[in-house]
Amino acid sequence: MIRFTGKTIFMKTFFTATFCVPLFSLNLVSLAQSPPEIAWEKNYGGSLWEQAAALISTDEGGFAFAVESGSADGDITETPDGSSDVWFVKLDAEHNIEWQKMYGGSGTESPKQIIQTNDGGYIILAQTNSAMTNWHFSTDYWIIKTDADGNIEWDKCYGSNGGDYPRAIIEDGEGNYILAGSSFSNGGDVHGHIGGSDAWLIKIDATGNILWEYSYGGSDLESANAICAASDGGFIVAAGANSNNFDVTGHHGTVTTSDYWIFKISTDGILQWQVSLGGAKNDTPYSIRNVSDGGYIINGESNSNDGDVTGHHGLTTRNDIWVVKINEAGTLQWQKSMGGTAYDAGTDAIESSPGKYLICGGVTSADGDITDHYGAALSADAWVAELDDTGSLLWSGSYGGTLSDGSGQICQLNYGNTIISGYAESTDGDVSENNGGRDIWLFELQTACTTDNSLTLTGDQEFCKGSNIILSAVEDESYTYQWKKNGTDISGATENAYTAVKTGTYQVYITSGDCSVLSEEIEIIVHPKPKATISNPDITNDLCTDSSIKLKANSGSGLTYQWYDGATAISGATANIYFATTPGNYKVKIMNSYGCEKLSAAYSIISSCKKVNTLTENIVLCPNPNTGIFNLSLPSLYKEETCIVSMKNTAGDVVYASTLTAGNNAIDVSPLPSGIYFITVQSLTGVCIQQFVKTE
Repeated sequence: MIRFTGKTIFMKTFFTATFCVPLFSLNLVSLAQSPPEIAWEKNYGGSLWEQAAALISTDEGGFAFAVESGSADGDITETPDGSSDVWFVKLDAEHNIEWQKMYGGSGTESPKQIIQTNDGGYIILAQTNSAMTNWHFSTDYWIIKTDADGNIEWDKCYGSNGGDYPRAIIEDGEGNYILAGSSFSNGGDVHGHIGGSDAWLIKIDATGNILWEYSYGGSDLESANAICAASDGGFIVAAGANSNNFDVTGHHGTVTTSDYWIFKISTDGILQWQVSLGGAKNDTPYSIRNVSDGGYIINGESNSNDGDVTGHHGLTTRNDIWVVKINEAGTLQWQKSMGGTAYDAGTDAIESSPGKYLICGGVTSADGDITDHYGAALSADAWVAELDDTGSLLWSGSYGGTLSDGSGQICQLNYGNTIISGYAESTDGDVSENNGGRDIWLFELQTACTTDNSLTLTGDQEFCKGSNIILSAVEDESYTYQWKKNGTDISGATENAYTAVKTGTYQVYITSGDCSVLSEEIEIIVHPKPKATISNPDITNDLCTDSSIKLKANSGSGLTYQWYDGATAISGATANIYFATTPGNYKVKIMNSYGCEKLSAAYSIISSCKKVNTLTENIVLCPNPNTGIFNLSLPSLYKEETCIVSMKNTAGDVVYASTLTAGNNAIDVSPLPSGIYFITVQSLTGVCIQQFVKTE
């Protein structure tokens, strides 16, 4: 649990959501240090309050948002089952409501974040105290999985009876999900509770089964508020922490104040490192995002003016927006306090272009960094600003009207503009309408950037290892390029085209003069090829020893088989076991569930006891007797085979061995003593033995 300072109710008004995970992420270009204009804005809601908006841009070019609502009028067509439900809305590309759903029970539900899943559906992380599936008689984490039309496919609660409060969710790249928040519980789904409230993280699979869960923190109050991916497959968590024991070290202040507590966990949830950032007063992070240099940008609020925090505006009983940049190891690189002498708090931050950061929040100040505040004192505005790579302010702008309005999270679009989600009570200034009370307010900021950031794909986005896809941006001599994989720059990938051979999400930064844009995200999935090996449980490969030799291919889930003799597919031989009854070079082609194939090495079956007359008739050994070099002529009948040739003396000792092919083959016997020798030629169809004489 995080303690807010000053006017607590006010602070909750502009922290409307956890951070957004956008499907597109492009640059918002600063226009001569002036804030960008609003391209469009729209309110959604009913006559009561709508709040806690979670927003994403969707694969098909529209948007989806989820809010807490108790209304049953205005834009809302369904009636909540309790005091407030999750109102889930799909917008088309023109910002019109395509469909809407209401989820909830007899209590209160509040959404925190949305993810669009690979099947076109959605995962919604929400908070509930209603008797939903697996409810624990208190406040629980609640996951809702829907299809592409918002119909619930499954839902499940996580927690225990002490109170559990979700904040953020992220997908791990393998179809699993990490849920982050806080827990006062010890029992039920929660194990290893440390004290007070802990940061509680759960990993679930695609159907909601818990894979692992861990509590992190100390003996006082911790809450995980945001999460993002680390480059090694683990995760970075931004939490508020009041403790200075157990998992938490380096805390500033007392147990009555919180720090930014940033910690790293492995993909299995093991704590790897942690760092406390802040001062003697309350400092609380609300978002954390990856940036291209491998580090992280964090946004939240601070009441401190000591420790790690400098430049606080006004009294420390009132909070500033506090932005922090750390490197991959959690080391503080720079920090920036922004705002004025009233109450201001940050809600989200992203990298807008390499080394530039777009931040948003809610502000009530009309001084300091806030130069264009709307309305009366202590009425909130949405505030958006851009910082450079040292934290210096490039531009800022307030958006809203004369009543209370605020921003929550940032989603950016593939044509360069930026969507800000928030709330609005106003009906003037930048806000054109209101359905009553507080509405969800979406507004798009216009960029002047006209750089073409479209991509052409040559190949499939999903393929087997060994293949590739070529991603091509528009070629222009005035453009420079930097390709990125999973948000991190790819070293040396600075041409307009890039060949992707590994799983990941790929984009390219395109810069033309002062204008930089980032292309749409292209998700590439590379599937492994199966193993393809042949074993022989019968040990022998000679049909003279066993008339039917069992050949066994490796087995595994989802594998299919086709056996071959040489290059010819054997009809009906589609099991992982094949019984060979004739000599040949046998192979097996194995295909996995992804359609990826691999052909095994050949396994030879022979029949040593079967003599073939044509061998004796067609093999020519001359001159015989001979004093030096024999010519062994193998007929063209065996041009597809490799024959094994060996010589033995009358004592049975092998004095020569080689593999030969059809045609004339010279064999030097000059080193051998004079005497009688036997030459053996073995092929797939039989064995021929001839005698020759070596003379002095």
